[in-house]
Amino acid sequence: MKTRNAGFLNQYFYFAMSLLIAAIVVWGFSYTIDQNLIHATPTRPWILYLHGAVFSGWVVFFIVQSSLVRMHKVRVHRTLGWVGVAWGVAILVLGVSTAISMTRFKMISLHLPDA
Repeated sequence: MKTRNAGFLNQYFYFAMSLLIAAIVVWGFSYTIDQNLIHATPTRPWILYLHGAVFSGWVVFFIVQSSLVRMHKVRVHRTLGWVGVAWGVAILVLGVSTAISMTRFKMISLHLPDA
């Protein structure tokens, strides 16, 4: 027998978790994004801005996907899932490229040892 709270949890769990993840991402980066990206000196490589935009879009995409399932639009959710697969691969490639680019940037522009 389902309780009232269990039904609510089953209906809203994934949507609530997507919002929680978005809130944690915003909170976590809020301490560093101003000094290290928006008003950074020296200016960071363009790939870091691209990485931030693509990852932010991924979080929004995650919320949209969980919302579609919550609204019982599973067909649209599955169709967009293929976009998510491509987006995930792009994030992987972009993440590695960003890590390499930022390591080079730190060594050359900031004269920091490889870390």
